[in-house]
Amino acid sequence: MPRRNGSLPAFGGSGRLRQSCPPHTKPPVAAHQAGPPTAEKLSYMACIYVLFSQSTNKYYTGSSRENDAGTRLKKHNSASVKSTKSGCPWVLIHSESFPDYTSARKRELFLKSGKGREWLKLNFPKK
Repeated sequence: MPRRNGSLPAFGGSGRLRQSCPPHTKPPVAAHQAGPPTAEKLSYMACIYVLFSQSTNKYYTGSSRENDAGTRLKKHNSASVKSTKSGCPWVLIHSESFPDYTSARKRELFLKSGKGREWLKLNFPKK
């Protein structure tokens, strides 16, 4: 049935909408390559560290994107970190290395939990 302006409707005799252009197809997605991480990822390490202050008799647990807890210890002892400024001097009592920062943060959050603090007290008693 023609429309008022004289054009025909877009429906064919079967009642379906006619396709004026081919359907859009997405380009194939490359499959994820399994295997060991690239060399770039292997060279990147992160760490967590536990410091102890004899002046305040408290632990401090932190993480770093660099795999060097000694550098962080120097920062904490130079009183340039607000949260540890009052406990100087700090002593490094424990550190762990991880392949990525996410893993290090998970371990740091565990050590800051109740079970983690309990583990620290058992393995590194206050003097």
